[in-house]
Amino acid sequence: MLHLFDSFGVTLKPVQGIGERKDNSIRFKFDYTVGPWFNTFTWEPGRKSWKNMITFERKDGSEGTFAEKELIPIR
Repeated sequence: MLHLFDSFGVTLKPVQGIGERKDNSIRFKFDYTVGPWFNTFTWEPGRKSWKNMITFERKDGSEGTFAEKELIPIR
């Protein structure tokens, strides 16, 4: 479970994301009133980093990308 406190405008109250792990990834689904959004965290062992992809479901069922991030440790 992941809680997001959105200040960007999707909602003013926290929405729980329920996640499922598959291999090195955990995909969290957030059921907003505007439609589902997803945060997928993927562990990259060679880089020792996490990639975070934020996507959303369009009305036609296809997926769009909102943001991609990489979390790298400071050495």
